[in-house]
Amino acid sequence: MNSTDNTGWKVKLKIVRDTVYLYQKYGIKALSMGDVARLTGISQKALNGYFPTKTALLRACIGYQIYQEELFRYTEGRLLDVLLNYAETFPRLHQKMNRRCCMDIKKYYPSIYVFLTEIMTRFAFVCQKKVEEGISTGYIRKNIYPNLVYVFLRENFSRLFTIEVVDQEYGNRMMTEMILAFIRGISTEKGRAYMDKELKIRIQYEAD
Repeated sequence: MNSTDNTGWKVKLKIVRDTVYLYQKYGIKALSMGDVARLTGISQKALNGYFPTKTALLRACIGYQIYQEELFRYTEGRLLDVLLNYAETFPRLHQKMNRRCCMDIKKYYPSIYVFLTEIMTRFAFVCQKKVEEGISTGYIRKNIYPNLVYVFLRENFSRLFTIEVVDQEYGNRMMTEMILAFIRGISTEKGRAYMDKELKIRIQYEAD
């Protein structure tokens, strides 16, 4: 990568970061590309050079948020580890996106909604395939159907776009507890013991 490419990448990243903040503050629908250019201090011509359309900019912002939270990236290892990571990162992403942004995406930007749905579907499918391994190693209950995990994750994702929460912090805490309750529900005694151990490690890590 030459210096020109590196400079362009830095400018593009700054635009995305600034736009994420603006979307959180004002909502997605409320801001035109002209508004974004003005509020980020860049000419609209330059902005359009990096992002020809608002949809392209929005997709970059969503991708950045997912990358920052490392959501859906860690799918290696046992199912319980993947789901615990999900319980930690998914509510945090929702808090940053906020309900107004989620509703704007679903109503006005269907291609972005499809993009998010496809990512979530792939993640849910990976988790579904890990159920049999979890059963064979004694961490997941024998009577758990793989499709149950897939359906739960897809339904949980859809809640972002349908449920209104007055208190965002409470809503995200409730979402986390709901995911953890599901993980406990599909786990054996061995799995729950492992889960409790992992949660203690994570809490201690955050405290340090």
